[in-house]
Amino acid sequence: MRILAVGVILFSSLCSNAFADPTSVQNIDALRAKADAGDLQAQLTLGSAYNIGKGVPLDYSESIKWFRKAAEKDNPTAQLNLGRAYEDGKGMLQDDAQAVSWFRKAAEQGDPDGLYSLGRMYVSGEGVRHNDVLAYMLFNIATASGHSDAARVRDSVGQLLTPDQLNAAQSLSTSWRLGIPLPQITSPELMAPQDLFQNTDMDRHEVYDSSKVLASGTIQINSQNVYVVLIQTKGDDCHVCGAKISAATYIKYGEQWSKYGGSVNFTQLGGWGAAPEQKGAGIQYIELKTSYAALIFIDDGSTGQGVSTSGEDLLYYKEPSSWGNVGFVATSEENSGGCDSVHSCYSWSGIVERRIVQGNPWPTLVVKATGTSYNNRGVPTPAHDSIYRFNGRKYVEALERKAK
Repeated sequence: MRILAVGVILFSSLCSNAFADPTSVQNIDALRAKADAGDLQAQLTLGSAYNIGKGVPLDYSESIKWFRKAAEKDNPTAQLNLGRAYEDGKGMLQDDAQAVSWFRKAAEQGDPDGLYSLGRMYVSGEGVRHNDVLAYMLFNIATASGHSDAARVRDSVGQLLTPDQLNAAQSLSTSWRLGIPLPQITSPELMAPQDLFQNTDMDRHEVYDSSKVLASGTIQINSQNVYVVLIQTKGDDCHVCGAKISAATYIKYGEQWSKYGGSVNFTQLGGWGAAPEQKGAGIQYIELKTSYAALIFIDDGSTGQGVSTSGEDLLYYKEPSSWGNVGFVATSEENSGGCDSVHSCYSWSGIVERRIVQGNPWPTLVVKATGTSYNNRGVPTPAHDSIYRFNGRKYVEALERKAK
């Protein structure tokens, strides 16, 4: 029997006794005859008797034989006990995947112990991919079904969920009904926090109470679709301190998502501990074809001394898990908070054109600007187009400007 600790909660694979009581067995031959004839209760009772050595010699293999016959007739108690046997390796080779399969069959019939046992497997990641959202969902349903331990275990798991994950888990549990298969997958957005932070020494409250998805979507690199999830967690509370940004990547095989890579806190964006809201849906990017990498564009901006600047941070991703910040391109600026009779007001905005240069995987970025700006003497002048090029480490604005 294996014990798994989550917080201060201890899980046991035999946390409750779902065996039929064999103490009333008076004639084992008569019971066996009934079981051989297909009587479900007799099969379940005989399996329980052999499992604990009550009225018959202890024999796990014989116990499994009768539990399997009852389980194949969709009896949830037998399914639960068969799952436990696979989990503990009693009477058969230990097989967590088979344990999960039988726990799921019992759980989908609303069996509280089946729901609880399946939840344990999602927490431990044994026989199934670790998923705290689905574990919380199962413990929540088990609680509503009367399981005595499920509520406190659910609450322990809930402390490791972000607000978005907790909302999703509660929604899944309240929407599930008997006769509907239990969900087996969640979106990468719901998987990313645990995949990124479960093995770090970061403060739990800093991670799970403040984390949310900054942006997510599919990018294509070398004809392979990679799903990117950028997660923000709160940065330090200062004007120049942005949100901490981490990234997780996934590849889909059939209906299942598989983690491809990840990077924790590789950059910061925004200010006052938070990242700005993203305007567009999905991930905006350019594939850097000869480098097997991508250049990703993330909205950002800052305000200081009466001047507000907006633009795009440039994030570099090379599969499977190399990430970096390679610069910032300004796409608008205005000084309405600082202009007066001495300092003239100005305001300009623009769009970024991405120009591919033959033989160079890094595109040249040209900001097509309209409005007014300052010249080098501080005099308002029509805005100029700005040109940004990659210098081997980051994008910098070129000295030449294109006049209107």
